[in-house]
Amino acid sequence: MMGIFSIKITPMAAQVHSWLVWIITITAIFAPPIFYHLMSKWLNIDISNVRKTLKHYLSARALRVVNVLLLIFYPGIECFAAILPFEKMSTNRNVYRLTFLVYFLLLFAFLFYLNFRHGQEQKEELLRNQEMELKALENYSKHVESLYQEVRSFRHDYANVLMSLKVGIDQGDLDNIKKIYEEITADSAKLVKNNKFDLTRLANISDSAVKSLMSAKFLEAENRGIEISLELAEPMKNPAIPLISYIRILSILFDNAIEGALESGEPKIAVANFYQDGDFVFIIENSTREKSVDLSKIFQRGYSTKGENRGLGLATLVDFQDDYENLSVETSSLDYKFTQVVRVYEGENG
Repeated sequence: MMGIFSIKITPMAAQVHSWLVWIITITAIFAPPIFYHLMSKWLNIDISNVRKTLKHYLSARALRVVNVLLLIFYPGIECFAAILPFEKMSTNRNVYRLTFLVYFLLLFAFLFYLNFRHGQEQKEELLRNQEMELKALENYSKHVESLYQEVRSFRHDYANVLMSLKVGIDQGDLDNIKKIYEEITADSAKLVKNNKFDLTRLANISDSAVKSLMSAKFLEAENRGIEISLELAEPMKNPAIPLISYIRILSILFDNAIEGALESGEPKIAVANFYQDGDFVFIIENSTREKSVDLSKIFQRGYSTKGENRGLGLATLVDFQDDYENLSVETSSLDYKFTQVVRVYEGENG
């Protein structure tokens, strides 16, 4: 009975079947990326956001494995279906179609979730930066108020000293005049050398958010007993990267420098911001406990000699370099100094 319905495959039919396999295979290779791109645009899925979110959950090796599996899945199913004997192909076609449909539904559901998750993380980071800016403004206001009180107190004391000098001059008491003069010069030197007055150089920072963050970090370092210095001789605009990313980079650099300096015998931090050949350059240097820090480990995600957050912060700098082609972060460690140089290529805008 079965012989009545048997089908003989002629050489021409076999050749057609072979060509069909090649056509389906080529289509399977090029069709998914095009379909994937069109669907992503139509569904408003930002692939760059998906890639950034994946970095936080998957290692580079795991991500490569996932990419390979996604690439071979569809062509593999097409080839498998094409090389099946004709009598079995119709039986498995429904299963194949169902598998294909489930695959794409799960894929786009996964992409939707990652895209949504990245949007939520961006909102949370924006809120954190706003809170940090408000706190920095509050600290900056308190600092300015303390400076005003110091100057007011100095002015009051200075008026009293002038009165004492007048009495000494009227009486011709040179010893008393000399003593008062030495006290004045000593107090004036202390006031002028006070590190708080370095913050007045932040007037060259054009953006208020950046200025607030830097002032807050300088005050934190000063309050924790770190000797600080600032070189900011020319007006500085924001670099050619998003402001929220630049603030995040500055926060990571300052936090790392403060923690690193506190571990050293003589805590010091030096900061410089300038333009070089049209490029935006920001340099921060801190003293270290070790003569030379092992640079091969510090940028690994999760690695830290002092807490998990610090390791995550330094690893985030690497992510920023991947996100922005015009951004580079150079790191060096020598003679008990740890230096990080952020350079942003400004191009014609520099």
